[in-house]
Amino acid sequence: QGNMHVNTITFKACYNSFEDYTRQNTDNFPFYFEPETGERFRKFCLLMCHNKGAKEGQPFVLDDWQLWAISQFLGWHYSEGENKSYRRFREFYLSVARGNGKSFLMSVIALWGLCCDGEGGPEVYSAATDRTQAEIVFGGTKMQVTNPKHQKLMNFLGVRALDKKILNTKNNGLYRALSRDSQRMDGLNIHFAIVDELHAHPNRKTWDVLRSGAKKRKQSAMIAITTAGYDLTSFGYSKDESVRMNIESHPDIRNPNIFGLIYGAEEG
Repeated sequence: QGNMHVNTITFKACYNSFEDYTRQNTDNFPFYFEPETGERFRKFCLLMCHNKGAKEGQPFVLDDWQLWAISQFLGWHYSEGENKSYRRFREFYLSVARGNGKSFLMSVIALWGLCCDGEGGPEVYSAATDRTQAEIVFGGTKMQVTNPKHQKLMNFLGVRALDKKILNTKNNGLYRALSRDSQRMDGLNIHFAIVDELHAHPNRKTWDVLRSGAKKRKQSAMIAITTAGYDLTSFGYSKDESVRMNIESHPDIRNPNIFGLIYGAEEG
C-alpha cells in the first residue's frame, strides 16, 4: 500500500489471518470473524478530522493497511454463554516507520474504546516513557473532542474534555495520559492501554503494571505502537522478538490472543 514496504513477517501475519478465517468456529479454534465492526470503525473515522499537516481539516480516511489491521483487531470474537461475545485479541502490537500516522490512528482508537465498544465504565490510558510523549495520543483525541465541528457528535456520545482527562458521561468512561514516572499506575481497571514508542522503554515495568490492570475485564486490550529502535537490550526489542516468534509459530502453539504487525525492511 503506497510507500509501505511489506516484509516476510508481515506477509506471514496476513497469511495467519486468512488461515484463521478458514478454521473459525471449530473445536480447536472457537473464534469467529465479523467484519461489521471494522466497517463501523471506518465510518467513525470519517467523522474525525486530521489535525495537522497537509490534510488538516480533512476527514480521516483509513489507508487500506490501517483498515485491515483495525478490522482484525476489533473483528475477531469468541462466544461465552448465551448472547455473550468478547473480543479475541488482548494484545495488539504495531511496529511501523515514522510518518504512517500510527499515533493519530491510536487517538481515534482511544475515542472508540471510550465511547463505542459497548463497555461499561471504560478506562482508557495512553502511556509512554514521559508525559510529553504520552500526551501525543491523548492530545490527538482531545483535539477531536474539542473541535467545534464535532460538537454535535460529542454531545451525542456524551464526551467532554477537561484539562488532564476526557470523560464519557453516558457510560462513566475515563481517558487519561500516563507517563512511566506516574505516581499512580497501580489499581487501574483498564479497558484499553495504548503504550507509545515501546522501543524507548528500557524495561518492562510500565507494560507489566498496565497489563495487570487490564486483566480485570473480559475484553481489555494492551496496544503497543512503536518504530524500530536501536537498543537490543531494551524491553521493546525483546517484545518485538516475542511477537515475531508468535507470528511465525505453528497455529497449534501460536498465542491466539496476540495480534502483531511488523512493517520494515528485510533483515540485512
